[in-house]
Amino acid sequence: QASERFMRTYGVGMALGYLGVHFSKKLVRKIPLLGRPVGFVLDLLPTSVMGPALGAALAYGVEEGDLFAARHKIRRGVEAVA
Repeated sequence: QASERFMRTYGVGMALGYLGVHFSKKLVRKIPLLGRPVGFVLDLLPTSVMGPALGAALAYGVEEGDLFAARHKIRRGVEAVA
């Protein structure tokens, strides 16, 4: 049961993240004068990596009730190591 809910929640989040990044990059590239230089930088961030990562982070944030929950958790982990 828990694994099904996990896969459904994070699977949908990752798919929506992929689509969101894909269409955002497409939209930015269509902006005159801004699209070409920013498009070059966006090419350095592959959609297939960034989309699912952002989608999973957003799904975690919604689940925790704080959209920045993933950032806070990662920051605490980094501070513990440093």
